Amino acid sequence: MIITTVPAPPVYDPGGVSSLIDDFAVSPPGRWETSGAALLDVATSWARQRGAVQVVVVSGPHDQLKRALLMSAGLFVASEWFTVPLAP
Repeated sequence: MIITTVPAPPVYDPGGVSSLIDDFAVSPPGRWETSGAALLDVATSWARQRGAVQVVVVSGPHDQLKRALLMSAGLFVASEWFTVPLAP
């Protein structure tokens, strides 16, 4: 897990800094409900202590167990990005 505080992107506009959580993973994946929930709690506390007013967690649509944990914790999908590599 990588967690940082960053200025919030305008699309979110939460009224303060965000805490970005990326590379959030557990092994095996069946531990999302236990270890994943505990890690999310620690990360959220860390963010609050540093003045963040929201957390933004990166998760792809293929990671259903992780997304289920995030939704059960009250997080919701705010945006998804589409991309394509450009040939040189």
